[in-house]
Amino acid sequence: MKKVIKYIILVIIIIVVCVTGVFLLRQNFFKFDRKLTSEEKEIIERYINDNNTSNLEEGMTFASTYYFGSRLNNDELDVYLWTIFEEYDVQDNLFLLNKEINNASIITIDVSDDKFEITSYTILDNDNDIKKDFPIAIRGSAISFKESKEYSDLEEENDQMIDTYKEYFKESE
Repeated sequence: MKKVIKYIILVIIIIVVCVTGVFLLRQNFFKFDRKLTSEEKEIIERYINDNNTSNLEEGMTFASTYYFGSRLNNDELDVYLWTIFEEYDVQDNLFLLNKEINNASIITIDVSDDKFEITSYTILDNDNDIKKDFPIAIRGSAISFKESKEYSDLEEENDQMIDTYKEYFKESE
């Protein structure tokens, strides 16, 4: 009888461990649930731009975004990304840096009933925030992102946009 009870307890423990393991894997080692369309990325980038702009009288903003992935949870899509955002005050054709954001962030989007409505935007301040808020599967990539080729490409993309506008302003003098 004692062997049967030990066996039942062992089976229950195995079941609890398996269920817990599956839950943890789903939460942290996720498969990217949804690829974003170019239109959806444009909505996200416009949102980032609009929510970081200081509304300078003669200002220009530039943003480049790298997408790590997304996770669908019921009707909410969490998008994990890195953004380089720069806002310049343009005075006498000089570009003076007014504001800069160069961080990982999370955007939560309501996708219920074919909607695509951004409900929250969180800029992460440091590696501890990334460790706390990013899924394990992409956490390491986000923490070491500034040393990656993708980050160099992102910086270059942003710099090229800025240089293009600076040239335009020079030509219009």
